[in-house]
Amino acid sequence: MNTKIFYDGVSIEQFADTPSVVGFTTNTGFMKQAGINDYKKFADRALELADGRPISFQAFATDTQELIRQAKTISSWGSNVWVKIPVVSEEGESHISVISSLLNEGVQVNVTTVFTKEQIDSLANSIKEGQKAIVSVFAGRISDAGYDPEEYIRHAVEAFKDNPSVEILWAGCQCVYDVVRSDKCGCHIITVPDSPLKKLNRLSKDLFDFSVETSRGFGEDARSACLTV
Repeated sequence: MNTKIFYDGVSIEQFADTPSVVGFTTNTGFMKQAGINDYKKFADRALELADGRPISFQAFATDTQELIRQAKTISSWGSNVWVKIPVVSEEGESHISVISSLLNEGVQVNVTTVFTKEQIDSLANSIKEGQKAIVSVFAGRISDAGYDPEEYIRHAVEAFKDNPSVEILWAGCQCVYDVVRSDKCGCHIITVPDSPLKKLNRLSKDLFDFSVETSRGFGEDARSACLTV
């Protein structure tokens, strides 16, 4: 498999030593759910655990200049840091100019909330060769909307095929098979949260053996619970 696996979440300590994990991403939603309110303290520990592997942190300001300031501050935390910038603002305005400005200054940008082919094409026309960027296509939520995410991932891979400094990321892995799908699409990175990551050892498992294992598990559960009929 050629697609790289990045852990997606805040339980970085739990997965830092997982051999298949070669990078990390997190976001403000995960941080809120975990009750994290000291961003820098969390980031310092995450960077220590990442041990030089790529890690993405999110900028979140609504004001353009403040967003740029946040991005530059986050970028200064380490050479392996990528800054998450949404492709559009909360009001639906394009952030292409912000992204271009940061890339021109050498900030490694992870462009997030990418949903449409028009957004992908706009980024492809704006990101110059040599500028280090990740384009995160929100495949999980595209799937939630009833669309085939592979169509959008393949479009992004094709749009950036002549720009090797840009990597396409499948965001929102919902099951282990999404890892297989991302690889078939030629996607460079997939972000995998806690639940699917714990199941990666099932990948390529013999289905008959899996059937027996599952049957045994149900039986053991029933005996453990002392169930009777």
